[in-house]
Amino acid sequence: MMLKDKIANAPSKLTVSYRVLLATVGGFILTLIFTVFMPELFLWSFGWNKATSLMWMMLLSFGVYCGLIMWIIATRKLLKTSLILLLCGIALTIGFTQLQSHNSNQPTSTEVTS
Repeated sequence: MMLKDKIANAPSKLTVSYRVLLATVGGFILTLIFTVFMPELFLWSFGWNKATSLMWMMLLSFGVYCGLIMWIIATRKLLKTSLILLLCGIALTIGFTQLQSHNSNQPTSTEVTS
């Protein structure tokens, strides 16, 4: 009887396929948006060099991507997770375009090494 109950509660192939697709593609897209958003935010708020911030965010993006994959696979409510990913992606994209237009008006400082 226990095995029959476990089989009845198992997720369908479509649910598992959607979860894997959302984790790989959706997680990658959100990680990419987050990776390009953060250097713009750091430039606006702290005045950090954008190239250095982008390099650090590219290194940290591996951890962000792994965390997103684990969260998407482990969550119970797949529709809510999809909606959260979509809204976060839209918010980060809007924030990136706003910060990019704000930061393009600021003069850039060049570093001179001797």
